[in-house]
Amino acid sequence: MRQVVSIVVLAAALAGTASAKPAALVLPLVQAQCAGAVACQPAFAFRSGTAQLIGAREPAPTCPKTGKPSETPGGSVKLTGVTRNGTPYDGSLAVEVTNLTTFGSDAGDCPLNGLQIETPTLNGTLACKGGRCRGSVLPAACLPHECADVPVTTELRVLEVLDAPTLEGGKAIARPGLFIAPAK
Repeated sequence: MRQVVSIVVLAAALAGTASAKPAALVLPLVQAQCAGAVACQPAFAFRSGTAQLIGAREPAPTCPKTGKPSETPGGSVKLTGVTRNGTPYDGSLAVEVTNLTTFGSDAGDCPLNGLQIETPTLNGTLACKGGRCRGSVLPAACLPHECADVPVTTELRVLEVLDAPTLEGGKAIARPGLFIAPAK
């Protein structure tokens, strides 16, 4: 499995940015490894994968149009050559992104002023057909509208593609990383 790293710009999944176009972070995905140097979910394998996280600009994280997190896409995830027990996979997979988010201060009414919290911030589902999986990740919640003028810094902690959501006992299939093949 060969992975090519193409990091465009490090960005926060929910943080604002001064550029005209939202910043993006592209991450190659590898088979998730657990203790003992074994795959966390050995029934699944895949040939290649990428996750792209997109930074939002204020006031988008406050969901000003609809009040729903779906108005601000957080990114997309793709896997190819996905198999389960050696057979091309049809079904769905969960995606969860956890970030450490630090809120600045507007010296005003934002209830999150000065808060730092590590929490799941993006969630999604990959639809898989014939071993090709793709889907979007969306914010787990909208920020309070009073926080539209607060600087936000978000640090990526964990991105995982799972066989089921964590709360349902899901096991990791893929995480960002690099695979280095052994010498021949």
